[in-house]
Amino acid sequence: MKITFLCPVGGQSGGSRVTATYALKLLERGHDVTVIGRRPEDQSKTRKTLDRLKGVKPLKNHDRYFRDLGDRFHWLPYKFPLEPDDVPDGDVVVATWWRTAYEAAALPAQKGRKAYFVQHHEVHKHLPYEISAASYRLPLKKITIADWLVKAMADDYGDHDVALVPNSVDTEQFNAPPRDRNARPRVGVIYVFAPFKGLDTSLRAIEIARAQF
Repeated sequence: MKITFLCPVGGQSGGSRVTATYALKLLERGHDVTVIGRRPEDQSKTRKTLDRLKGVKPLKNHDRYFRDLGDRFHWLPYKFPLEPDDVPDGDVVVATWWRTAYEAAALPAQKGRKAYFVQHHEVHKHLPYEISAASYRLPLKKITIADWLVKAMADDYGDHDVALVPNSVDTEQFNAPPRDRNARPRVGVIYVFAPFKGLDTSLRAIEIARAQF
């Protein structure tokens, strides 16, 4: 099949990595895959200024997860929406973010059947969340990664025909060889500045656990 993924920007987020991994695995299975991303350095001066005021650092190595795709990863200027000529004709076109969902929905039929790869419920306060939430009502076939997302799509948007494809774990990169337990427990968390990621909850849980030792 000819499959196209629509991405907002190349980046080092977990969502970008998952999208790049699926694209690469589909290529390895013999599918004709194209991934379209936007160059973050082409963002407007206004957007860059707002990001600096919010403490968001400029992306570096933003194509890191997509390099293995070679010429299958197509850079475009930072613009929304895409034009039909930006997207090759194909069998399936997959949106990977709420803004790309609107782009996919507007594409002509020859670009492929339309799907929406939902890795999170993007209704955060820093977004125009009424608009981002409405993206889940578009006539796109949703593919999600977690049971709670399947439930959210059904409960909040009335979509009961959602595919569940849980993320897997690359055991060659992530593994835990048998070893003795540390005398003093050690806990690691990943720092993310976005409040909805719940770092404060993780730190509070560690404080409570420390009080018990």
